[in-house]
Amino acid sequence: QNILDTTFTVDNEHNYKEIYINGYKAYFIEDEVSIFLKWTDGHYWFTINAPISYKDSIVNISENISEKN
Repeated sequence: QNILDTTFTVDNEHNYKEIYINGYKAYFIEDEVSIFLKWTDGHYWFTINAPISYKDSIVNISENISEKN
């Protein structure tokens, strides 16, 4: 989790797709060994990096992330 003044780039030409987490667009990128998932709620950037073997689990988990009050 980072504040919004953090910048990043997305390689949108290779194994890139957009998914939604709680209605927010998320950037999902994978390569031969890892996955990268990044999204913002308008206040913070959230990032998940994991080994490629966790791809299905991370996507399923990310679709069930919710804000805790």
